Amino acid sequence: MPSIRCICIGAGAAGRAVLKALSRAHGFQCDLLIDRSRRGSHDLPIRRDVPKVLPDCELLLLAVQDRELPALVEELRHRSGPKPGVVAHLSAATPLAVLNPLQALGWQPALLHPLQSFPPDHSDLWEKEPHIPWWGLCGTEAATSMLSQLLDSLGAQYRVLDEKEQLAWHLSAVWVSNLLPALLEQALQLWAPERRGEMRSALLPIMSQTLRHQELAQASGQPAFSGPLRRGDTVSLRRHLDWLAEHGSTRAGLSYRLLSATLLELLESLGENPLAADPALRAELLALPRPDGRED
Repeated sequence: MPSIRCICIGAGAAGRAVLKALSRAHGFQCDLLIDRSRRGSHDLPIRRDVPKVLPDCELLLLAVQDRELPALVEELRHRSGPKPGVVAHLSAATPLAVLNPLQALGWQPALLHPLQSFPPDHSDLWEKEPHIPWWGLCGTEAATSMLSQLLDSLGAQYRVLDEKEQLAWHLSAVWVSNLLPALLEQALQLWAPERRGEMRSALLPIMSQTLRHQELAQASGQPAFSGPLRRGDTVSLRRHLDWLAEHGSTRAGLSYRLLSATLLELLESLGENPLAADPALRAELLALPRPDGRED
């Protein structure tokens, strides 16, 4: 793979993690890190502002928050410097069109989205092991060709996305990553505040175990479902719903029903019919509430 000189603008959690991961690729070199946030020292040559003349680079990486991208692109549009190469941003939630002003100058626009979470308060968790196993790519043919070669050299997996797939890709990641702590929190709120610390310790291992079971299911091709809904335990299911109606929040009851309905539909798509003996309960779970509080 030909050498790739990189300039990275932004040194937040995602930017630092991406640079650490890419730095393992043969021929990749970050010549300049521009960090206007003043987050501290780095191991790279660093500036606090965008120079009027940018150094030569093959990859210009924009690792700033989505809301900062339009202003940064406009600022870069007025900078001179190297022959345009690939300019990539990291957020799959932002359309490639945000880079149109730079594309008009000859830059090849791209999305380079790391499918991983980077909690800023726990940077030690991902800085020690910078490998990012999956990425999302989108952009011009020239841009995705260069970035795919870069990821191939890392042994990483990636998907070249159609622009229409970007938001679905991002939403999928948010669903199973960023919203997972909210699912845990809903379970903890079923308990008195003084018991939640103990319950967190008790529930985290079963969450990890469930994810391991899904990995085994992926490898074996056999589903790994369990629990009262899978075995058609209508007595337990009704007790859950009654308890939530009496003691739980409206949000907890709704969440339980929505997730149970999703699991039920999945089981039925696999040929199982766990609630065949209680069609009324099946109908209750599948009756989705509307925004006005009524049910379909």
